[in-house]
Amino acid sequence: MASTSTLPTRGGYDPKAPSVFTARKVGTPHTLEYRVYTEKDGVPCSPFHDVPLYANEQQTVLNMVVEIPRWTNAKQEVC
Repeated sequence: MASTSTLPTRGGYDPKAPSVFTARKVGTPHTLEYRVYTEKDGVPCSPFHDVPLYANEQQTVLNMVVEIPRWTNAKQEVC
């Protein structure tokens, strides 16, 4: 099995490049007040309207928004 460092990248995608989108978490997890906001350069944005479909100029890598947090079964609902 090949390690990720030996796998070729397609279309100029750099997996080590920092993401321009970040998550801001507000409130205590597992409460009704808990919110996670998507931000770009510190400004809140819509994960459905402001995150581009393609992650690179060659349009070979897609962005994806997942509503289920890692290692959980709880789905995040959009407010």
